[in-house]
Amino acid sequence: MPLSRLLPASFEQPNPVNYIINSDMEVSQRGTSFTTASGYGDYTLDRWMSGHTVTGKFSIAQVADAPTGFKHSLKATSASAYTVGTNEEFVIRQKIEGQNCIPLALGTSSAKTVTLSFWVKSSLTGTFSGAFLNSAENRCYVFTYAISSASTWEKKEISVALDTSGTWLTTNGIGLTLYFSLGAGSGLQASAGSWISTKDLTTSSSVNLVGTNAATWQITGVVLNEGSKAETFKETYAETLDKCLRYYQKHLGWITQFNRGLDNNYDAHVVNSGVGVVGFMRATPTETIANVYRWDAGDSNWTSDSTAFSAAISSSSQTFVEGYYGRQSCNAVKADWELIAEL
Repeated sequence: MPLSRLLPASFEQPNPVNYIINSDMEVSQRGTSFTTASGYGDYTLDRWMSGHTVTGKFSIAQVADAPTGFKHSLKATSASAYTVGTNEEFVIRQKIEGQNCIPLALGTSSAKTVTLSFWVKSSLTGTFSGAFLNSAENRCYVFTYAISSASTWEKKEISVALDTSGTWLTTNGIGLTLYFSLGAGSGLQASAGSWISTKDLTTSSSVNLVGTNAATWQITGVVLNEGSKAETFKETYAETLDKCLRYYQKHLGWITQFNRGLDNNYDAHVVNSGVGVVGFMRATPTETIANVYRWDAGDSNWTSDSTAFSAAISSSSQTFVEGYYGRQSCNAVKADWELIAEL
């Protein structure tokens, strides 16, 4: 009798590893609608980042439109009919942590083959493109995929033999970045299908989504697995959220209750308080505090007070982040906390 008949199903077909986090676009702690603001990159849905050389040319949203088996997708919408400049780029990307990339043996003679699969839908048809890049952005692989029917969900599969040269991080830095191009100029174009020592994101024949006003592009079910065929990958919302919390945490309305001291006052002196970190973040997080309210002794409601709690960090670790508060006769403070340890 074959050994496989004696083993439980979990041993016969182990779950594949998906190197993409939040592949089905379910987790979006920052909100559900985003514009491409100042700066090159903005995080949108968890782990998914927009990239833009010129601001305001497309927006991002988490929408309840997806193929069977999924609930949400990431939707990009062009804001105008924009002519892309030579070295301009408009992309959606995910940075994969180097420690997670160790099994792929990037930059060695043992580099693995991976398969990228995803569901995509666009109001435009034609050849679209994307790329894989290293952290230094001096090794890249451009790939293409075709959208044949407008406004129709289509599944795509692309196999890539990973790079056997170049420098690839295996730390908590950027190990590998996956790009999907929404438009890139001639200075960022190359032939698809091979590793080259430049930063390129598209081909000369690829569709520029931002070149058509109100054009849309949607994606979900993004899987990057080892091997030459696409694998089915499923995990619960809680499992996905747990992975996302390694990079970003938003604690809304966090309330700190102060104890009455021996002098019968609340925090007669400066009191340090803060928010607990969920799990272990990728690095010591950057802290921001907003929407601060206080509840003084004798109050019947919260009072807005932007000066009540300082965003200055008194200490920061993998378990606790502190801020300062120094108002007398205060029962409690509540605020929104952001802890950011993104790549």
